[in-house]
Amino acid sequence: MRRLCLATTALLALACNNPTSPAPPPAFDRPESVVFFCWDLSEAAPVPLDQCAPRPLEGDEEDRAEPPAPYALHALVTQTSTGEVAAVRISGDGEEEGSDPGVIDSDVRVPGFTFAAVGEVPSAMAISRAEPDRVYVLSRGASSIYAVKVGDFRDGKGVTAEAFDVLPAGARPSSMVLSPAGDALIAALPRRGELARIPLLGDGELGAAELTALQTDVPEPVDLTLLPEGEQPSSYRYTCPDDLDPFRPPLVPPREPVARGDAPEPWSLLLDETPEEPRLYVADRALPIVHVIDPTTMAELAPLSVSVPTRALAVTPYVPSERYPPGGPLPEATERYLYAIDEIDRSVLVVDVSDPMRSSYGAVLPASVAAPEDRLAVREQSAGGGEEAAEAIAVLSPDYPPGDEPRDCRDPDDPEDAASGANLYGVFLAVAARGGSIRFYDVYDLDTGCRGDGCGANADGADELVAIGRHRPRLGTTLQLDETVKITPDPAWDSDGAGTVTVAEDGSVAEARFVPPLEPLESCERPLEQAYPVGPAAPLVCAVTDPWAAAGERFTVAYEGTIPFTASTGGNFVEGSPALDLRYSPCALGVIGAMDVPADGYLAGYAGDAIAITGDLPPSILDIDPDDADAQRLLDRCEEITGRTVGGETTPVVVPIERASSDPDAGVYSGRLELGDPMGDATLDEVRECFPELLEFEIRAREAFVVRSSRTGFTHAIARDDDGVCVVDPTLAERDLRGRAFFDSTYRSPAIAFRLGPRPEALGRPRLELTVGDIPFPLQIDVSSLGSGETSRLVTLVYNDVDDRLYAIDQAAQGLVRIRPNQPTLTVQQVFR
Repeated sequence: MRRLCLATTALLALACNNPTSPAPPPAFDRPESVVFFCWDLSEAAPVPLDQCAPRPLEGDEEDRAEPPAPYALHALVTQTSTGEVAAVRISGDGEEEGSDPGVIDSDVRVPGFTFAAVGEVPSAMAISRAEPDRVYVLSRGASSIYAVKVGDFRDGKGVTAEAFDVLPAGARPSSMVLSPAGDALIAALPRRGELARIPLLGDGELGAAELTALQTDVPEPVDLTLLPEGEQPSSYRYTCPDDLDPFRPPLVPPREPVARGDAPEPWSLLLDETPEEPRLYVADRALPIVHVIDPTTMAELAPLSVSVPTRALAVTPYVPSERYPPGGPLPEATERYLYAIDEIDRSVLVVDVSDPMRSSYGAVLPASVAAPEDRLAVREQSAGGGEEAAEAIAVLSPDYPPGDEPRDCRDPDDPEDAASGANLYGVFLAVAARGGSIRFYDVYDLDTGCRGDGCGANADGADELVAIGRHRPRLGTTLQLDETVKITPDPAWDSDGAGTVTVAEDGSVAEARFVPPLEPLESCERPLEQAYPVGPAAPLVCAVTDPWAAAGERFTVAYEGTIPFTASTGGNFVEGSPALDLRYSPCALGVIGAMDVPADGYLAGYAGDAIAITGDLPPSILDIDPDDADAQRLLDRCEEITGRTVGGETTPVVVPIERASSDPDAGVYSGRLELGDPMGDATLDEVRECFPELLEFEIRAREAFVVRSSRTGFTHAIARDDDGVCVVDPTLAERDLRGRAFFDSTYRSPAIAFRLGPRPEALGRPRLELTVGDIPFPLQIDVSSLGSGETSRLVTLVYNDVDDRLYAIDQAAQGLVRIRPNQPTLTVQQVFR
């Protein structure tokens, strides 16, 4: 065993004649992981972490989560770029000298701030909660483990890190935890498909690693749809009033297991000490299982078959299946859940780990009324548009369990004290997206009985409506009875013939000869519900109104509208062929020709899309010799075809598409459109003659409406077949991914449904606007909003139960961030950057 010693002491020889340079401000350099310890200021020594539990507040003090004197809460944070660990004081109010929170200089003899050197790419740390004399740091780059005396971070004389080469060479460990007995370290070795148990021999010494190979068998996942009703997992929710009846997430069969390799790739470790017999959960980035290990014997138990590889885990404490009554004891806690980040698409799934004897144990649970039903609903978009993928997860449990003293409802007349969706007491899940947003999901809220007007003890509560559902997004706004999800403002047509025309509650329009009416739907199929009009009248528009799944978005329904992203100035007519070459794949954008529409089902009978040549005639046609009679005749004909005016304005030339195809290997011009005869009296050859250069054009729906959402864009069921032709994919069509609507037909997508009436007499290119509004605002914070102006890069979430705070690590902008989840409201504080 090779053993190294590294020290961050005064190794720099300073010339006597040189003045001491001012200390540069400290800075984190790609921080990644964090652990906590408690420091006794009077004894200058680390003490058990529980000693830093906050002191009781007095008078009008703010809740700073301050430990009692003489203790101070600290954190250790890895710096992956520099191979160091920094110590940061978290608690302190600055009222006394040396009580300011912030980074700690580990060696005051060296100019600047000094951290502890711990090898290449420190990826994880482990420290005993009860005996925090040393912290152990896992070096991913060096495949070593470093032992560091915690007291060295505070004495100002430098930090000595002892490196132990106890892991296999090149193992590239990714995660590490301390065993339940505190007598060993357990590390994940993804390259080897193994776990390593490293005994702690005392005085910081490490023994040789004991390796455990992980199994490769993938059992069949649990299918909830096959279980009888009495064996289904509990479905917890609380709504006020009681007749508020949001949909329950439907049971769906498990996904077909998908693997990213044949060998296990353990990536993240989660030690669960809640059960009588502790368990170690192992996320596998290659196999569609979560390994379950007995951390005492290192024996592998039956895995959880979750159908996808995973990269991060979080587990809840046991929670009741019934709501907590104010002033009463906690109901029996029988349910618990494991959350995991899907390695493939970075969604978040939830697994029932309540009782291994249950039929539902190990099942991936439904969590959303909208597809995908087996994933937590994500509604909010990132600042750049598009939903952000999950990067880190953590379960937080402020004030849980409530203890022997009954929890009473706080003052409902005091906004700073009343129970609301914006403060958290109980058990919740936090999900961080890399771009800086952190979303919250309900697991068990201790304030349920204190919310809602007349539903619980808090009869005068500020919120009239309450919707709380397990694994559903936490709603952070105060809801009122008149704030139901609906189409608002009323649907309206924008017509080139009639201007703006509002649709009445019976579907009629004032200018019926210019735009079609909306016709009543027989019913709204779940998860859609009536969104317009609100009231007893027949539904004209159905949308997702479930308070946890509804999303604010605007739908534009444009007759012969442009298919998004098809406008181009790079079209090129193919010589000797009635075809146009494109610089993109038309299949990917949802283009289809008349020859390839299906005989039945979605788009059956559709006339196919068309190109609209929108640009002016090219210079080679316009700039002619006045004495050239042939050129003048061609110009006259081209101006007639395009309707070109003296001012240079033209009318688009519309040419039907017979077939659309793509060839990824064709180079720049990967797409092709085979064209038919143009609309009007011109021939395709004449059109080609008028546009001998690169073509400015767009692709439009033909005698149909293009439906586009501000949130999801233009969804379609078009795909490239084996021959490269753009056709309707039946699987996508079954999911109602429909981007076109038609006269005298019902349009339905996963988000909205309506029925258009007959074609009007004087038809231009009308556009219907439908906006889903009055959406309950989900509880979400944006770490990047702290004001540095940089784009965040969240990589870690950790909940510290000692100070009831959630900590986030932002590698790019904010560094270490502390989030106060409970009273009076959710707040964010930058600890150190």
